[in-house]
Amino acid sequence: MIKYNKLPNSGDLVPRRLISLFDRRRRKHIVAQHENENRIQLTMQKLSAIVKNMAMTALKSSNSVPSSEAAHAALLFVQVAWNKSLGNNDAYRNYQGVLDTLEESNPALWNEFITSDHGAILADLARYKEEHYPHDPRVIVMCGMREGNVHVEWTDE
Repeated sequence: MIKYNKLPNSGDLVPRRLISLFDRRRRKHIVAQHENENRIQLTMQKLSAIVKNMAMTALKSSNSVPSSEAAHAALLFVQVAWNKSLGNNDAYRNYQGVLDTLEESNPALWNEFITSDHGAILADLARYKEEHYPHDPRVIVMCGMREGNVHVEWTDE
């Protein structure tokens, strides 16, 4: 039985006996490197945990439970900033209407944030994303609360 190996760059199958010892060692190194990259991808943090941590940075008190409106507004800010840092401006154009609705529900909403300046909050969150998750390509499609937990739906595109 002839055993075949894939060449690292082309993916072509070559009889194993034709691959030199040097190439076998090189191939093992490349396979190990790919396994490490895959392991890194598999250990990628849940986006809901990342979003929750980011949202807490926009609030004055990270120790107390925010009002429902403040929690939703903070999550909205994270979604807008995250996607904007990836070049997706759709949410950026439409977020103000949602914030207005939340503010009508709770006029003291901005007392729970570090500032009432939307631009500053978005800039801080975008900077946080770029500093901590610069290579995370996930686009947040939906972000909110479900049964008291942060729920995020995302796509790779």
